[in-house]
Amino acid sequence: MRSTIVPHPVRVLLVDDDKELSDAIREMLEEADFQVTTAADGLEGTALVDQQRFDLILTDVRMPRMNGIQFAANAKASIPNCSTPVFVMSGLTDNELLKRASEAGAVYLLPKPFKSEGLVRMIRETLSHHASLSSHRPEIAACFAEGVAEMLRAYFGEGVTVGAASTPGEVTVNSFASATVSLVGAHANGFLALAFGQSFMKSATSALFPGVEVKMTDGMTCDIAGELANQAAGRVKARLARAGADVAIGLPQIVLGLGHKIMRKFGGPTLRFEVDAGEQKIFVEFGLLATA
Repeated sequence: MRSTIVPHPVRVLLVDDDKELSDAIREMLEEADFQVTTAADGLEGTALVDQQRFDLILTDVRMPRMNGIQFAANAKASIPNCSTPVFVMSGLTDNELLKRASEAGAVYLLPKPFKSEGLVRMIRETLSHHASLSSHRPEIAACFAEGVAEMLRAYFGEGVTVGAASTPGEVTVNSFASATVSLVGAHANGFLALAFGQSFMKSATSALFPGVEVKMTDGMTCDIAGELANQAAGRVKARLARAGADVAIGLPQIVLGLGHKIMRKFGGPTLRFEVDAGEQKIFVEFGLLATA
């Protein structure tokens, strides 16, 4: 199995109001070469997960200001850490707590007390088969954003700007055409989708066929949308390869008509951003997740 792009040392966020226990766990994890950041309660932890990504999160349940279940839900709702595994530590293991921890997105309920070797082994096993390559990792998201921007700059110049990424949910785009390309590899699968307005399609046609009058039929619109998506995917593919994720590009699938949903060829974490190219705006969705 090829190596993943999880940075080393592994970054762990430990959230516990019991300073003595927190110090003991931190020392235990640092002896195993993990990089540990601590927070005294869920509110302090929430501020951290909104600012930076961690490879794994450990949280106690009973804490002042914000308990561990609420914090786990906040961590899974944050863009940097929505795919980060969360361990909930508690001396209580009743069914209601298990249910609440699961609903909050926790991976494991970790009963207290626990042995250091068992915790370290569980963390390593979790990271080895968890989604180690995902669209929510900053270095992977950058591959998509920069790849699409590079393609657009080839036609619209250096005035192309990329907006901040967000989680889109189930949205209907008010664009005329969208093109979705599958990204398939031995260790990562995903997709790239671009949605274009009618005015953008006309501008892109002029850029692709300078000095030539082209009639914008549905067939021509599909061809141009697919070509632009393919070119963007090619640039994204090259950047992903440098980041350690080799993928092949599938055939583009096109949807025409205002008020449609972008086709998502992927069930994992999805991000969305807008790109401004002069007076034109393009919507981009993408996702990538490890399969091994």
